[in-house]
Amino acid sequence: MRINLTKNFYLDEFTFSETAIRHGVEIVVEEGSLQFKRLQRYCETFAQPLRDVCGPLNIVSGYRPLEVNRLVGSGDGSQHIECLAGDVVPVEVTPLELCEAAIDLGLPYDQLIHEFGRWCHGSIAEEDEQPRGEVLTAYKFRPRVGKVFTKYEHGLHTIESLTSGS
Repeated sequence: MRINLTKNFYLDEFTFSETAIRHGVEIVVEEGSLQFKRLQRYCETFAQPLRDVCGPLNIVSGYRPLEVNRLVGSGDGSQHIECLAGDVVPVEVTPLELCEAAIDLGLPYDQLIHEFGRWCHGSIAEEDEQPRGEVLTAYKFRPRVGKVFTKYEHGLHTIESLTSGS
């Protein structure tokens, strides 16, 4: 039986991870736990309002225990570890349009990141903290020679506008 977080979102959407499966890591969130309450608040204040306006959303990354977070190459300060973030792929609009909708709706996000033109990372602050309202665009920067880096620009941008000179 699936456990609802809100009318359109379920707990298993936020605990599923192909990386965790490949590495034999079980991701469990108990109903009523602090983790559960944070995921529920995330859905109530961020994901569900966006779903109501923009249509269906796929959660591609939700809660990531520290071990899984490290396996995917994310930093130890990631809000995914605390059940305060999700990476969302919209079905009917672009990721950029989804990010714009979050701003237009005045959602209380802590961070909103248009990532690589492929998904929208949204996070919320701890319940007793004021959200930062930080808006960024992440893209791959390719110098003429050498390694490819992830760069972050303040504000929302199309990926093409940030990579046209690289």
